[in-house]
Amino acid sequence: MSFSKLLKSNLIRAVTLIFATVLGAVLVAIGNSYLTNIGNSLQKQDINTFLRYMLLFFVVLVGGESIEFIASYLFAKQVQEYLHEVRERVTRKLFLQKETTKITDVQNDLTNDLNMMNDNFLTPMYKIISSIFNIVFSIAIVFTYSWILVVLILILAVVMFVLPQLISKPLEKATVAVSENNQAYLDTIEKWFKGIAILKRYNVKSKLFHVLAQSSDKLEKANVNRSKKVSQTSIFNNLVNGSAQVLIIFTAGLLIITKSMPFGAFFSIGNFSGVIFTGLFTVVSQITLIQSSKQLNKKITANMTTVDTTVASDSLADFATVSGQNLTIKFPNGEQLRFPDFEVKQGEKILLTGESGAGKSTLFKLILDELTPSSGQITFKDKNGKFLKPNLNQIGYIPQDPVLFPGTIQENITLFNDSLNEKAKYWAEKVQLGTDLTKFPQGIKTKVDLDKNNLSGGQRQKVVLARTQVYESKLVLIDEGTSAIDSKNTQIILQNLLQSSATVIFIAHNLTPEMHKLFDRELKLTKA
Repeated sequence: MSFSKLLKSNLIRAVTLIFATVLGAVLVAIGNSYLTNIGNSLQKQDINTFLRYMLLFFVVLVGGESIEFIASYLFAKQVQEYLHEVRERVTRKLFLQKETTKITDVQNDLTNDLNMMNDNFLTPMYKIISSIFNIVFSIAIVFTYSWILVVLILILAVVMFVLPQLISKPLEKATVAVSENNQAYLDTIEKWFKGIAILKRYNVKSKLFHVLAQSSDKLEKANVNRSKKVSQTSIFNNLVNGSAQVLIIFTAGLLIITKSMPFGAFFSIGNFSGVIFTGLFTVVSQITLIQSSKQLNKKITANMTTVDTTVASDSLADFATVSGQNLTIKFPNGEQLRFPDFEVKQGEKILLTGESGAGKSTLFKLILDELTPSSGQITFKDKNGKFLKPNLNQIGYIPQDPVLFPGTIQENITLFNDSLNEKAKYWAEKVQLGTDLTKFPQGIKTKVDLDKNNLSGGQRQKVVLARTQVYESKLVLIDEGTSAIDSKNTQIILQNLLQSSATVIFIAHNLTPEMHKLFDRELKLTKA
C-alpha cells in the first residue's frame, strides 16, 4: 500500500481535498493573525476595531475549520474506495494462486489488517500533510513578527523529531503482535465452532471456554501492550510539545517587553505556537505510527502481488492417459505414503479403494497439483505419447464435503453461468435430484441457505455431481461423492455417470457387487 496510489485512485477528488486542506490552513493562519489587531485594540480600548476584527476572526476561523472538515470527509471517502480496491486485488490473488489459504487468514487479511493500515498508515499520512500546511503558513506569519521566534521553533522542531525515534521500534513489534494474535484468535474460533454441535452434545463447555479464553487473553494482552506503547509515545510527545509552547510564549513575552513586537502579537503568537507545536506533535506521533506499520504493510503488499497465470497449458480434451510413477509424499508429522505405479486410460471408469489412511484423497490432491509429491510424478500424455502440461481447471473434482455457495440450486449447479441452465435441469434429473426438487416450492430455483442447511447431505452431493457433468469434464475425480445417498439412488446415479465418455476415478466404500461391476477395474491402495 502507498499514499500516492491512494491519491491516484481518484485523482480529481484527491486534488479537491488537497486544495481544501491548503485553503483551510491558510484561513486558520489568517484568522489567528487577526488576534494581534484584537489585542492592540483592547490595549487602546478601541471598541469598533475590536468588534470588527472579532467578527473577521470568527468568520475566517470557522470558515477555515469547516473547509478542513470537508477535506477530512473527502479523504475518508477516498480511503474507503482505495481499501475496496485493495480487497479486490487481495481476493484476486487468493483466487489465482495455487495454494489454498485458510479462511481465518483471509478474514484477518481483509478486515483487521486493512483497518490497522488505515489507522496506522493512511490516516496518519493525511494528518501529517494537513499538519505541515498548518505549520508552514503559521510559521510564515510568525516570521513577519520575529525571525528569532522562527529560529527557536526550528530548533525545537528538530528536538521533537529526533527523540521519539527511540521508542518507534517497540511500537512496530507491538503492532505486528496484534495482527498475529488476532489471526490466531480467528483460527481458534473456526477450529472449535465448526464442531459446536458435537461439543454441545457431549457438554464439552469448560474446554471450549478454556481454549477461547486462552486465545482471547493473548489478543487482549497484545492490544493492551500496543496501547501502552502508543500511550508512552503520546505522553513523551505531549511533554515535549507543552514545554516547547511554553518556551515560545515566554520568548514572545520577552520580545514584547523589549518593544520588539506589539502587545497584541502575544495573543497571535500564543495561538500560532499551539497550531505549530500541536502540528509538530501530530507529525511526530503519526510518523511513529507509520513506522510501526512497516511489517504489516509489507505483508499486505505481498498479498496484493499479481499472480502470473500466463503459463501455457494443454487442453485435456484429447488426453490419452494419466499415470503416476514412484509417487511418495512425506508429511510434517513424519508420516509417509507410497503409491503403486498406475496408468488410467482416457474413458476408463476406475474404482479407487483401500483402507482408511492409505492415501486415496491424497492421490486426488496430487493429480490436482494441490500437493507436491516428495518423489515421483503425475504425468498426462496424449495419444502420440507426448507429455502434456494439463489445464487442471478442466478436471472435475467432487470432494468428500460438497461445497455450495449463496444462490439458487440451479446457480450452484451451473456456478452462475446462465447459458448452462438447461443442462442443469437435465443433469439434476440424471443424478436423482429431480424428486428432491419437487419438495421445494421453487424447485431448482430454491435458494441455498448455508446457515440453516436447507439441503441434506445427499442433496448437496447430488448438486455437486450435477455440476461436474454440466461442465463436461474429461477427467472426473469423485471422493465419496455418494456417501450420503441411499443405495438405490447411488446405483442409478452411477449408471448415468459411468455411461459418459469422461474418465472417472471414483472413491467409495461399501458398494454392492452390482455397483462394482459398473466400473472397468479397481485400483487398490495399501498402507506402506
